[in-house]
Amino acid sequence: ALFLRAIADMNHPVVNPANLTVGDPARRGNFLAFRHEDASALAARLAGDGVLADARGPIIRFGFGCYHSGGDVARLVDILHAGRNG
Repeated sequence: ALFLRAIADMNHPVVNPANLTVGDPARRGNFLAFRHEDASALAARLAGDGVLADARGPIIRFGFGCYHSGGDVARLVDILHAGRNG
């Protein structure tokens, strides 16, 4: 929820609520998957910043767990917002 709130107004070309593969929060687990033709390229660029994301074809998936802090989410949002990986 923290990540979704943070990206809502970012207008990132890939990590954007409009690109969510499952919009209903009751139907998804602790990960968010986004569909976009540049998903694999974004995952590769994020890896250069130490962010691990699963990308398969046009889908990039971010997993969030109990070991992730709000600071981890903020760092990811900062990386995405800076446009280094957009």
